[in-house]
Amino acid sequence: MARRQFIMIVLTCLLLFLNTGCNGGKKASPTIQSSIWKPEVFLQTLDYKVQSQPDKFLVDVPQDWEVKLGEYPEGLYWRLANVFSKDAGFDLTTLKGSDVEAWRYSLVDGLPGSEGQSGFSYPSNLILLVQSGNTVGAWLEFNVQSVGPSIKKRSLTDITGLTFDEWTEREGLFADAGENGDLASLGHFELLDAFF
Repeated sequence: MARRQFIMIVLTCLLLFLNTGCNGGKKASPTIQSSIWKPEVFLQTLDYKVQSQPDKFLVDVPQDWEVKLGEYPEGLYWRLANVFSKDAGFDLTTLKGSDVEAWRYSLVDGLPGSEGQSGFSYPSNLILLVQSGNTVGAWLEFNVQSVGPSIKKRSLTDITGLTFDEWTEREGLFADAGENGDLASLGHFELLDAFF
């Protein structure tokens, strides 16, 4: 019996060591294997103070993430969320066409603004997507409405090395000018002449 207890203690210590790694007791950083983590456990790996209970609601992840001019930019939201979620180790493309539960935690201290606004803290949220009891997506909502940054507080430019305009161009977003594509090359006065 004593040998079995010894083995259990050694295994428990080994699991704790692997969870914290050789990082001096700091919390482990989420990785691609994070998808097997329960939301409560995943939340404990993050250095955020959140309000105790999240708002929970069902979300239909659309199958099609195309972004067309003049239409509600749902695809743009999911593409951006995927960039930030991938930075936490979760690829949202595997969720296309499925239902997930969104857990939205309010950050107690919010997030600081950028550059000249860095002295101010803005109300912000931590979003976790949960499916079958496991965390399958994670990112932050700055100022409670803007998707991003990532949970590592990295912006789109930090992650991709591209500005928003460069990223949308690389992704081929907004490239289809629709029925008026021929007007895109016209100057201001030429456009007015064509209109009238």
